[in-house]
Amino acid sequence: MKNIPTQRIVPTLSCSLLLLVAACSKSGSNAAALAPEQIPTALNQVFKQSSGETKELVNNCVEASQSKDVIAAFTDFQKLSHRDDLTPEQRAVAARAMTTTFKELRTASETGNPAAKVVLHQYLSTR
Repeated sequence: MKNIPTQRIVPTLSCSLLLLVAACSKSGSNAAALAPEQIPTALNQVFKQSSGETKELVNNCVEASQSKDVIAAFTDFQKLSHRDDLTPEQRAVAARAMTTTFKELRTASETGNPAAKVVLHQYLSTR
């Protein structure tokens, strides 16, 4: 089997992720990634009525985003996006935040962060 260079796979899968987010959202504006500094405010706004495990997970996402812990943020956004109790608006904001965090994770991986590389590989291997 021929080995495909990682430099071709990651951008292709990144584009696929963005297209998936765009296809799952109701409007085109929901598909755009959030700016990293917008993530905490956006999450707190759409999840303000949440409680229990969802609220705790959102707080973890906010904390990881604010502290620039891209690995924890990405992992927490994955968990959040798999919850069944999210509204369409909550799901859209979580997807937009995850898109941003995915880009940051990819950058960290490409600049030599071994932990980011492992998390990125695990994520991409499950897609």
